[in-house]
Amino acid sequence: MRKMYLLLLITMLISCDIAIFDEKLSLNGENPFLNPMEITRDADEDDTLSFIVLTDAHLNREYRDSGIHRNEDNLFYFLDQNKDDIDAILLLGDMIDDGEEMDYERMHVFLDDLRSHTREDIQIIYALGNHEPNKGSTEEDWEKEFDISSMEAFIFEDTMIYKLNSAYRIFGSDQINALEYAMRENSEKYGTRYNFVITHVPLGAKGLDQSLFEFTIADADERNAMLKTIAEGGSTFTLSGHHHKGEVLNSWSAHHKEYIFPAFHGREVIGDLESEGWYHLVTLDQGTGEVTIKAYQIDSDNPSPDDPERKITFSI
Repeated sequence: MRKMYLLLLITMLISCDIAIFDEKLSLNGENPFLNPMEITRDADEDDTLSFIVLTDAHLNREYRDSGIHRNEDNLFYFLDQNKDDIDAILLLGDMIDDGEEMDYERMHVFLDDLRSHTREDIQIIYALGNHEPNKGSTEEDWEKEFDISSMEAFIFEDTMIYKLNSAYRIFGSDQINALEYAMRENSEKYGTRYNFVITHVPLGAKGLDQSLFEFTIADADERNAMLKTIAEGGSTFTLSGHHHKGEVLNSWSAHHKEYIFPAFHGREVIGDLESEGWYHLVTLDQGTGEVTIKAYQIDSDNPSPDDPERKITFSI
């Protein structure tokens, strides 16, 4: 009986949180996914789009041996050697730890380092994680600090990138409706064939993780609404972070795959949630719809794009 009351209390608290955050995600009639920013490439480029993906670095968490601190020079070396083949850098959130001033300072240094090891025209697409608005800071503080919007869209030739705000572990009805409308309108206007959806919190994980609110979207109805929206939007690849125990591939349909990238933690203090530091090279063949994800361990010296630690390939 006590367990039932405890479960009821938790459910009520979560419901209250969802209502509060849904109001914070109100768009007031605006649609941030229309009029996407166009990212151009040299005409001689082939039909392959390539992205470096980083997530959950929790910068300034050195005392927990966060993986990105352990050997970030290897990442910068990789970027130096392959900058001509990389079209964008995707940061999937929780790049900072507590949202305090020193975390922001550390993030500015890291962003400057990323830019110094890539081409000037490389776009860094930074999604909001649940740790960015944390401990005294707000979403507005984060947006102002880094001059970044929490929801926006980009277009690479025939591929759209939609960056969502899942920092509060929900999407909010306004955001889902805006995405549904934009995916339909942008497809007609630009003739896009593929969609990348960038979100910090996954649409869903597997096994026990699926039932733990902290590892997936907290509102099942919203998750289902988002899945329906994406299913109707065409061939889509969803990229998520937030998962602290390895990577997960979800096949929601024949034309919608979700890959959950592992956190960058080297050692966690609580819960045995350690994971090695990784960065990933994601490519999309715009001719065939084939996606390839190559994983590189942060401690690997002088890694080659052709020699990843792990590799997975699928089609959308």
